[in-house]
Amino acid sequence: MRIQVLSRYLPSEDKSRRCRKSRRGSMLLLPVLVALAACANAAKPVGRQVCVASCYYSLLRPRFAGTGDKDQAACANELRVRSTYYCVVAHCAEEDVEPGIGWWQGACKNSSRTVSLAEYHEASSNVSAGFLASLPTVELAQKDLVPGVALPSARSWAVVYRSTATYSHMRDYHNAVSYSSKKVQALRYFADRLGSLMSASLPWVFLFGSRSNPLVYMTGWSYATFSFFHRWVAIVLAVEGVLHGAVFCAFYVCDKGWDYLQSQLRQDKTLLYGILVGSSFVPA
Repeated sequence: MRIQVLSRYLPSEDKSRRCRKSRRGSMLLLPVLVALAACANAAKPVGRQVCVASCYYSLLRPRFAGTGDKDQAACANELRVRSTYYCVVAHCAEEDVEPGIGWWQGACKNSSRTVSLAEYHEASSNVSAGFLASLPTVELAQKDLVPGVALPSARSWAVVYRSTATYSHMRDYHNAVSYSSKKVQALRYFADRLGSLMSASLPWVFLFGSRSNPLVYMTGWSYATFSFFHRWVAIVLAVEGVLHGAVFCAFYVCDKGWDYLQSQLRQDKTLLYGILVGSSFVPA
């Protein structure tokens, strides 16, 4: 609301300047978001696949000339495919080609005739640096029809390559770099959440089990009712405690192995005293 009110008092020239900047920013950001959305739908490029995938995504949005709507498909348009081959020659190392083309074939499952390692070598066999420098460039947000082969502009390439490379290193969970694998991270997060639930459940165990419980006066329920709640919260707390310990053991086994877990358990005073207290309830 404050932004809307203030905008009424801005000069018309300032308003138009702000709108133009906003439109330019949106026009640059939108194709990147679309490319990342397409990247999410296809198999995520990783490692040596990133460079070829960046060429694919940087030329995915511009419209290349074709004879029909079917020729506008990402992998069916001959000009787009050949432009992608030239982009690979211009930007990618030789070690990136084979894994990258393999990823591209996976993204274009129905276009194996136009997208293949053999087609790439045929298209790039007589390509020189001078020829690549003479090719026109296209932008991500370009709306004009591209009549021939072209390369992505330097700005478009920088945006798409950095975005694709960043996405390829991103794991499914936050702070993933702290753990060796997704499985280890999921176990640690699950164990931590169980510990948080235990901490949140503990006050209710004491509150519901107390005879001076203020909730008795606030709700009008009897002490027997809260005692019933107390028992069930205690049962849930016990289950959470067992799961918390089991999941943490699984975490240490997956992360550092059985030997590390055993050495830690031998030194864990909490475990030793817990076994001592538990065994004291066993009748002689």
